[in-house]
This record gives sequence, C-alpha cells and structure tokens, in this order.
Amino acid sequence: MRFGCLQMDYTGLKDHFTAAGLSLYNNGWYGIFDFSPVQHGLNYSFLPSTSQITSHLPEDAVSVATDGTVSFSSSPSHVPLTHGLERTPLGDASALFTVFKGKVGTDAQVQTLLGILSSSGCQLRRCKETKMNTDTIHRIFGQDVQPHFIRYAKEGMVIGLLPGRKLG
Repeated sequence: MRFGCLQMDYTGLKDHFTAAGLSLYNNGWYGIFDFSPVQHGLNYSFLPSTSQITSHLPEDAVSVATDGTVSFSSSPSHVPLTHGLERTPLGDASALFTVFKGKVGTDAQVQTLLGILSSSGCQLRRCKETKMNTDTIHRIFGQDVQPHFIRYAKEGMVIGLLPGRKLG
C-alpha cells in the first residue's frame, strides 16, 4: 500500500467537511499504524510529494472527475498540502505558525500564509486545528505569554502550521 496527501477540490468540499464535523486542517494521512509489521521493513510506502492522484486512477474515472467539477491541483485545494514528518530531510530551521481562528477571514489568512511559506521554499510538514487550554498555551508559548493569546484561544479554535525548509 502507498500513501500520500490527497489533493483535490470541488464545489461544496468545504461545506461537506463542515457538515461531517471535520476540519480542513486535520489531515493525518501520514499517521499510519501497521497492524501486521514485517521484521525488516514496512508493509507500506509513501508516494512522492509530486505524485498526482490521476496517475493512480483508471482513465475513465479521471475523465469523469476532470469534467470541470473536480480539480486535482494542489493550488486551489481547500485542504493544505502536507508532506508528513519523515518524507524528505529537513534543514535545522523549524517553526510553528499559530493562527487564532476568528469569526471571519481565517481560512483566507491561512491560505495567504501557506502561499508565502511555499514561495519561500518551505514545505508544510503538518497542520492541525484544535482547541487549546491555558496550560497548553503556556507550554507552547512560555509562561510570560501575552494575555490576548489566551483570550483568542478561549474564543475558538487554533490552527497550527509546522513548515520545514526543503534541502537541496
């Protein structure tokens, strides 16, 4: 079995995620549990991050899906393209970008930030939308955290983006 981040988009995808109680930012495709591990290896592998799903689908399925209603490009996708933690080596630099989810415009702000990271040579390793309590905020940001961080986190969800710079 081979795994990779599914990149596709269609009208209504975002609404389908919301109706199902799912977050666009909780893409855990790389968290694979192998129920029957082999002694010297894995029963699975990762697809290259440049892999297109269309090369793994039957031709008739691709022609039906690409009639203009579905896009398999990573650029317009509502779901961020993540590369997992161990797919390619990273440099020494790392960062955690935290977006405190507001009432409006958060998705556009996250997409803008992802575009800036991508254009600067960074790959998104993982992303997560979650609730944070005061203890978690202090553990991540330190004990002298600004009070507005705590207020924002209590008001709603927080989106964490973990990028890494590509080597080479």
